[in-house]
Amino acid sequence: KHYSDFYIDCTGFANILKKPKRVELLGEGRLFTNTAVAGHVPYNDVEKERVPYVDCPAVDHGWIWKIPTQTRFGSGMVFNKDITDIDTAKQYFCDHWDGRIKPEDLKVIDWVPYYSENFWENNVVSIGLSGGFIEPLESTSIHLIQRSITRLMQMFPYDGIREPDVKEFNAQMSSEIEHIRDF
Repeated sequence: KHYSDFYIDCTGFANILKKPKRVELLGEGRLFTNTAVAGHVPYNDVEKERVPYVDCPAVDHGWIWKIPTQTRFGSGMVFNKDITDIDTAKQYFCDHWDGRIKPEDLKVIDWVPYYSENFWENNVVSIGLSGGFIEPLESTSIHLIQRSITRLMQMFPYDGIREPDVKEFNAQMSSEIEHIRDF
C-alpha cells in the first residue's frame, strides 16, 4: 500500500483509486454512438493518400475516421450497435474502403459513453479515462486531459482540500463534457 495526501487517478477504465458516480451520455437525443469497428487499411496510392491531416466523414451509419500513417490508414467507423448490427457495420465499412479491408480483419470496440460526476472526491482526482469516455476520437480525450490538468493546477489544494474547490472542479469538468457531447 502507498499513502499520500493527494492522488491523481490515471488508471483508465479500471478506476483503481475511486469508483466513478457515472453519468451515462447515450440517448436523450444528443449522443448516439456506442460501438466502433476498426482496422488497418493499406494505401492504394501512398503518394496521393498519405496526407497530413485526419479525415472524419459522416456516413449513413455514423462516422468514419481515416488517420494516415507512414505505411497505411488507421481507420474505423463509429456507430450505434442498437441501430446498426455489427455485421452490417463491418460490411458497410469494408465497402466504404472498396474491399481493401475484410470484415474478419476488423476489431469491434464497445463502450458506454459516460463521465464521472465525482471527478474530484476527497483526496482523489480522476483524469483521462478514469474520468469518462465519450467516443474514440483521441483529440477529444487529449483536450479533456489537458483541461483537467489545467483546472487542477489552478485549484490545487496546497493548503488542504476545500469543498468549494472540489465542487467547482466537478462542475467545470461536467460542463466541459456536456459541451463536447452536444458538439
